[in-house]
Amino acid sequence: MHSFSHYRLLDEMRAARARRNALLTKLAGDRIIAALDRLGEVLAKGGYDPEQPRLPEGVTGGGRWSDGSGQQPAAIPLLSDFRHVNI
Repeated sequence: MHSFSHYRLLDEMRAARARRNALLTKLAGDRIIAALDRLGEVLAKGGYDPEQPRLPEGVTGGGRWSDGSGQQPAAIPLLSDFRHVNI
């Protein structure tokens, strides 16, 4: 039969494990928040604006950012732009 101190030790170990898990969960959450903050900074530096108009689907360059004029912006060409190029 187990003594009272044995059960108390098990309870303390469970409590310590629970505190450890809570701390690890908080640290993981803090790391995710920090990563999202860094991503937001990178997107802001890159001029990302989710409200900026895009060229409509179905036209050449559809989905690319636009200045709102309806004209395709000067941009780095996509790989798909070269599908008909013979090398």
